[in-house]
Amino acid sequence: GIRSEQLVLMELEFEWIRQFFVQGRKHYVLHKWWHQPMKELMSCWVKLENRTGIALQALCDAGNGDLSSSSSSTSSSISISCGLNSKSMKKRKANAAAVDDKAYDEMIAALEERVVKREGWLARYVDPLLLKQKEEIQPLDIPTKEHFQPPLLTIQPFLKEILNNGDGNEENNALCEQVLQVTTLKATIERVKRWKNSFTARK
Repeated sequence: GIRSEQLVLMELEFEWIRQFFVQGRKHYVLHKWWHQPMKELMSCWVKLENRTGIALQALCDAGNGDLSSSSSSTSSSISISCGLNSKSMKKRKANAAAVDDKAYDEMIAALEERVVKREGWLARYVDPLLLKQKEEIQPLDIPTKEHFQPPLLTIQPFLKEILNNGDGNEENNALCEQVLQVTTLKATIERVKRWKNSFTARK
């Protein structure tokens, strides 16, 4: 279910991936054995983020009510952008049909928990005491640009729209990445709440 997947996803991100890279360059160099396992963990993270995107798509479709409706700009733009065929549309309809109130509640709770955790990490990265430490133990950027990009930020056009309508900060650094992730999650939560209201109103 959504809750169990999100728990695993958060375990990977906050207890393994971020904990590894926050320890800095010296730790990274001294623990080469961990490089491949970390790549594998990040690969699992990406897969779970993809599943999050699929779940969000189902919640969006169920909230809109009619996948074929041209009046739904979000659904229409996604269909065009993704080049959906009949098989893909059939799968989306099946996913949407399986949605219930609990699915919305679980996704909202999970995303809200992620916001709190990511804001905590953002504060940690700019802690004055940490910034005074030697460069070799300063936190490393999570390699989102070179090796992977959390698909929650890019997998669906409506999430791209949220990201593009952010604060306009184009700096390519870890701090900006953190802010964008939090901004994106908060905007996504509001979308899910609106989809739930639409879903509930039609029952």
